[in-house]
Amino acid sequence: MRIERIELSVFETRTNTGRFDLRQIDAAPGHRRWVRRSHPTPPGEIHVLHVWTDDGVEGMCTVGDARYTTMRTEDLEQLRVLAIGEDPLAREHLFDKMHAATRSMFTLMG
Repeated sequence: MRIERIELSVFETRTNTGRFDLRQIDAAPGHRRWVRRSHPTPPGEIHVLHVWTDDGVEGMCTVGDARYTTMRTEDLEQLRVLAIGEDPLAREHLFDKMHAATRSMFTLMG
């Protein structure tokens, strides 16, 4: 079995942290404090990675974690170069290969 194709699905979602502004208000005589005021927040995106094998098996996962949820086009293309043709069951080999690749790409493993 070999990895044959890698695709990305993009879904619109609420962002993890909404935008806000801070304003100072009088809290007590001679004291001021900051209060949070909501600010319009555009919708965010979450990316789901699909990996297909030549046997027709499909694997899926979300991209990243709470810090980042999207994948750049350049990273997706590089992932395809690194993974297509590889055995998907050779997890340690794939992990080591991706780890070595990301050290020179200035990007996080996904």
